[in-house]
Amino acid sequence: RGDGSLGDPPNGPGSVGLSRWEELIGTMPDEHAQLLNLTHTWLRSVLPHVVSKVARVHYGLLEDSSLPHESAAAAAPHARQLLAVPFVGKDVPSHAAEFSHPDALIGLTILAYRHEGLRRQDMRGLFNLLLESMGQEVGPFRDRPTCRMYAHWVELAGGHVRGAGRLGLGGQAGNSPAASPNASAASPLWPDVPLVPAGAEGLRVDLGAADSTAAVGGSAHEQEGLWPLQLINPNDSEQMDVLHALLGQLPHAIQHYLEQLVFPLTMQHQSRKLSANGQDLGSSALFGCRLGFSGTPSDLLPRDFGGCQYERGDDAQMLRCLTSEEVVSFE
Repeated sequence: RGDGSLGDPPNGPGSVGLSRWEELIGTMPDEHAQLLNLTHTWLRSVLPHVVSKVARVHYGLLEDSSLPHESAAAAAPHARQLLAVPFVGKDVPSHAAEFSHPDALIGLTILAYRHEGLRRQDMRGLFNLLLESMGQEVGPFRDRPTCRMYAHWVELAGGHVRGAGRLGLGGQAGNSPAASPNASAASPLWPDVPLVPAGAEGLRVDLGAADSTAAVGGSAHEQEGLWPLQLINPNDSEQMDVLHALLGQLPHAIQHYLEQLVFPLTMQHQSRKLSANGQDLGSSALFGCRLGFSGTPSDLLPRDFGGCQYERGDDAQMLRCLTSEEVVSFE
């Protein structure tokens, strides 16, 4: 439209004028204006920069073999262990560099996990988080929100949890699936992306056929379904291998891991911070009595200090020392 309304395309002939924009900003709460500015920055600057990079060439996640062992994990920064890092070549991460721009780092990390999936160390961290959340909830295990979310993930990926009714893609329990596990529902973080990862069809556990065999291993417990959440041990390598093969590429699991563990742990910030300069430190706003000494006296002092009080005879004594034949000589 050409009436200057918000429905016009950005920078179009009928886009919102500067005066109209200032009027709108004046009526918005500060938080809304900040979010609007952040959205504009993301769409115009950050997102084009992020999608122009090539995964495993310009950025990526450290592989499990590159992650520090438990003895050295405490000394290694969490950012390099959990977030995307710069690459210096194909599959060659930098030794110590990190991305400095937080918005670009968030975007590259999301893309890195979407391309590469959860690593085995990430899977252990995810299930430690799920078990901790489950322990804080009450009621029968199968009715706890975290257990239902886990069962829903397994069904979306083509599996089934022992003792749990089919949830279907809508998340409601029932005796029969409400939708096929392979239906192309969209993830909240990545819309229009099939929830079932590539190759997950072979991981489906068919409980209806007597002669069916599960593709994940093929043991009896896998034919009956996967373990309920309360029976999972993140330190059990067999369980983690099965769950990693099934859920490692699932967008819902990746989103939960990023939003609930990775970003809160690595993107710490303060909504407010204290700052001061030399004028503040020397003023009466902080201290009633201030004493100072400088080896290079000058009049560049905080205003409340007044003028510099030079010691009488200091300059003359310095000149006398520098020109004394007992101290210096020349040829």
